[in-house]
Amino acid sequence: MKGYKFQIVSRGAKHWSRIVAGNGEIVLSSETYTTRFAAEKSVDAVIEAVANILSESLQDKIEHMHEQQDNNQ
Repeated sequence: MKGYKFQIVSRGAKHWSRIVAGNGEIVLSSETYTTRFAAEKSVDAVIEAVANILSESLQDKIEHMHEQQDNNQ
């Protein structure tokens, strides 16, 4: 199965973003926006939020490893 991808969907004056799994399943759909640009910006916001979460998680793991090393000395 392939990875996930973002799509921008437009129907008339309504635009929204969604994440689609490799098997075609829609796993997340945004609210609707009046412009395609706003829907595209919602994708940017999701990517930034996920990047921040992953960065914080990685930092927590690094700090935990350092604590374990300190405790083993």
